[in-house]
Amino acid sequence: MGEFLHSVAGFPAILFSAALPLVLGFWLLVALGCADADSFDSDLDAGAVGLGGVPVAVAASLVTAVGWITSLSGSILIGRAAPAGMVHAAADVVLLAASLLLAWCVTRCFVRPLARLRADHG
Repeated sequence: MGEFLHSVAGFPAILFSAALPLVLGFWLLVALGCADADSFDSDLDAGAVGLGGVPVAVAASLVTAVGWITSLSGSILIGRAAPAGMVHAAADVVLLAASLLLAWCVTRCFVRPLARLRADHG
């Protein structure tokens, strides 16, 4: 349990760990009817990064969740495999970039069918 908590609170997973409660809180407000899933659509065009067609909140939530899972898993693996020092720090920086890239790719794969579904029913 200590290794899990250390990884959640360590770099790079802490970046996603900080965003995850915000995402969960937002979706709780949507579920309670206090907010709308399309609340951020006028503020940001997700189509510019290939994530258009669904509400921005959906795309951002998927990026956050996948990024958190990836960076957390990678942090645990790096903690077990990489020695302390510069090698560990470099591996963490590479993990952050890989987590962001993988989160974007997975989100893009999920968003495309959802966008088509939304267009067919809208």
